[in-house]
Amino acid sequence: MARALWWILCACFAAVGCAAPDLPPLADDTTCSIPEEILPYASAWSGSRSLHVLDCFGNSGKIARQWTKEGFVSSQYDIKLNHEHDVVSRAGYFALLDLALSHRCS
Repeated sequence: MARALWWILCACFAAVGCAAPDLPPLADDTTCSIPEEILPYASAWSGSRSLHVLDCFGNSGKIARQWTKEGFVSSQYDIKLNHEHDVVSRAGYFALLDLALSHRCS
């Protein structure tokens, strides 16, 4: 799971042109069967990059709410708040990737 999330983050950095460390190999990762789809998906992604804060796996959503209260654009991702936010499912994985890609680089 940790390697799959690492791939999400690195793909996002690569897509927005930010510096990112080399991607670790995923050959032995059994939680992610779609690593070859991540970089092309991220490179072709054309959504709005307006998200300031992604409250990921935060359960309560307090971080997103506080940043929103301060005037920033935020979003939450946690299976406890939305059953569709299951990072081990294909749809949930790409939903998280979409949120991460919508993060502002600077």
